[in-house]
Amino acid sequence: MTPVFAGAPAVGEDAGEAPKRLYLIEAAQAGDALLRILEPFAHCQATLADVSCRAAQGAVRVRIEAEGLTDARAETLRRKLARLPAVTSVGMGWRGG
Repeated sequence: MTPVFAGAPAVGEDAGEAPKRLYLIEAAQAGDALLRILEPFAHCQATLADVSCRAAQGAVRVRIEAEGLTDARAETLRRKLARLPAVTSVGMGWRGG
C-alpha cells in the first residue's frame, strides 16, 4: 500500500475555513466494503459532499469529497482509512473552497 498525500494550503484550525478534501480509495471487492470505508468519515465528523463508487477487476474504487476537516483531522482520517483490512491504497488531496 502506497499512500499519496498532496498537502493542503495553510488554513486556520477552524474547520469552516478548511478546503474540501478529496479521498481516492481502492479496496478489495467485498459486499460491505463501501460501508466500512464510510464509517471513519462519521467518526471524524466529516460532511460528505460527494461519493462515488465503482467496481472493476475485483476491486472497489471510491471517490469521496469531504468538508469540515482541519488539516490534522484530514490526516487522521487518511491513516484510519489506510489501516482498514480491505483497503489497498488511499490517496488524499484538497480543493480550495
